[in-house]
Amino acid sequence: MITEVPRHIVYNAQKEYHPRFIWLREAKMDSTDREHPTCHGRFTVPDATYTKHPQKYIGCPEAIVCVNQLGYVAWAELIREGLVDCGMGLEEFLKLPPGGMSMVGIDKLKFKRPINKQDDFFGEVTLNHYRPGETTIAVAKFDFEDNSIWGTGMFRISKSSEKIDDKL
Repeated sequence: MITEVPRHIVYNAQKEYHPRFIWLREAKMDSTDREHPTCHGRFTVPDATYTKHPQKYIGCPEAIVCVNQLGYVAWAELIREGLVDCGMGLEEFLKLPPGGMSMVGIDKLKFKRPINKQDDFFGEVTLNHYRPGETTIAVAKFDFEDNSIWGTGMFRISKSSEKIDDKL
């Protein structure tokens, strides 16, 4: 089943970002495969904000911000749809302090083809597996524009600021 992610969840995913870094425009959750649900997003990335001269293509910093924004939305939607248990409901998740849901690692970030910044582009985050608990750790694949940029990310969800010692 594919559902539109409510606008307030997409907004909440980006509330801590400076306005020029709010790139996720809309998102949809595909929970047809309930073990590996996928969140799809549409992004608009303006001219580079980290270089003196405009860059035409998405670079590593932009890719990481996009994965983090879509990952947050994916988790909120997974909680809302009851597909994961991370020890809190949606309202509590949405009220987490900065860093309560964060990407804590990327493995095998690959750039196969350039993604032009002049156009909107699409990406997806697919849940591979997760370990619930006081601190929930999840591993998810991400893919932007049909394998133009892809890899695996690790996410942490917690009410506390404890260290991550264990791997999945």
